[in-house]
This record gives sequence, C-alpha cells and structure tokens, in this order.
Amino acid sequence: MDSEIFEQKVKKLLIDLGIDLKGININTFCEALTHTTFSNEHKNVQNFEYLEFLGDAIIEFVVTAEIYKRFPNYNEGMATQHRISIVNNHTLSTISRKLKIIDNIRTGNKAFINGQNEKVDSDFFEAFIAALYVEKGLDFATKFLLKNLEEYFHKVDFKKIADPKTAIQELLQSTGIVNIKYKCDKKSNLSLDKDKIELFECKLFVDDVNYGTGIGKTKKEAEKNAALDALHKQTNIQEN
Repeated sequence: MDSEIFEQKVKKLLIDLGIDLKGININTFCEALTHTTFSNEHKNVQNFEYLEFLGDAIIEFVVTAEIYKRFPNYNEGMATQHRISIVNNHTLSTISRKLKIIDNIRTGNKAFINGQNEKVDSDFFEAFIAALYVEKGLDFATKFLLKNLEEYFHKVDFKKIADPKTAIQELLQSTGIVNIKYKCDKKSNLSLDKDKIELFECKLFVDDVNYGTGIGKTKKEAEKNAALDALHKQTNIQEN
C-alpha cells in the first residue's frame, strides 16, 4: 500500500473515532497499524510490536487502577479475576473490530496465511492505545480506553474463582462483618433432571440477613453457589 494512501486511511480512522489530529505525529499511528509482514518487505518501516508491548502495560495499569477505585472492598484474588475478565484477547479483539482498528492495518503479501485470530486483533488494539498515549498523553488514552471498556466492568465471572467461600468471607470481613453462617436444607421437591435428584439449598446469613442463596447436589456445592450469589450481590452494591 502506498504510504500516502495509508496515512490518509489512518487519519480518517482517527477522525471517525473522534481523535483530533492537531499536534500529533501520524507516523506513530501508522506504526501501530503496521503488521510485521509489511515491515519485513519494507526494511525502513517500523511495525506495531514495540507499541503493542507498551500498550499491554498501559491497559493493565488503567484497568487495575479503575477496579481498585470502583471496588474498594475487593481482595487481591477477586481484583485479579475481575481484571482477567476484562483484559483478554476476546474482549480487546471485539473492541478492535468494533472500532474498525483492525480494518485499517497494512500487511505484507503473506499475512494471515492460516487465518486471522483474536490474538492479532487484540495486539493491534494494544498498539493503538500505546500510540494514543505517546501522542495524546495518559489522560486521553485512559478516557478513551475506559469509555470502550465500560460495559466489561459489569461482566466479571466469579464462577472461575477457585474458593468463593473464602473470597466472600474476606470481602465481608473487610467491611467489618465477622458473623457469617451457612444454613442448608434438603429440598426433595427440587430436581436437576427427570430422575428427581435430591438437592440441597443453602443460604448465607449475616446475623438474620440472607446475603446469598445456592442450590447443589451436595451441601458443599450448595454453599459454594450461595457464596457466588453473595459475591455478585455485594460487588453490584459496591459499584452502585
């Protein structure tokens, strides 16, 4: 692709995304959107890899700081899980496609022989964020990033936490709550399938207040699900 044509393409992308071109070096964004296969064929052209390295660090920092601000009663494990649910290839590649960043990259003749994947899309988004940081500063890059990640702050999946009972205990204790109890009963009228398997229903109580309810084939499973229910409710309360 002719360099002048590519520059115009990149400028249009920035304008479409509401980014003022005044005072920026367009070459930084051209570099962020240049695949290694292109730079291999054009020896004087820089590719996106170094900016991708920087962007990865910026995104992790911004998301970590935002989680810390929004969820002050998290423990480290919960904060880490929440960050993982946001900063991953699927999320970042989805945004990259949504913003049409990935539609405006330049590649060499043998790019994506085996097909394009989420990792590539995610890497280019990271490089783009780094270019924003370099040319517009951290405040601008942070606002742009958080605007496009906002919906994902509400999608944390605590089911992947290995020990939700410990997680909810630590969370509640950090707020001064220490009297946590589980009350479980068999519920023969409940079933998971046609065989009418007897289930347990457990409730997590703080004093006389029900913080979460869970059902499972065993008491242990029901308690875990009650803890998960309480985690979801408590994190929603904190953010609101």
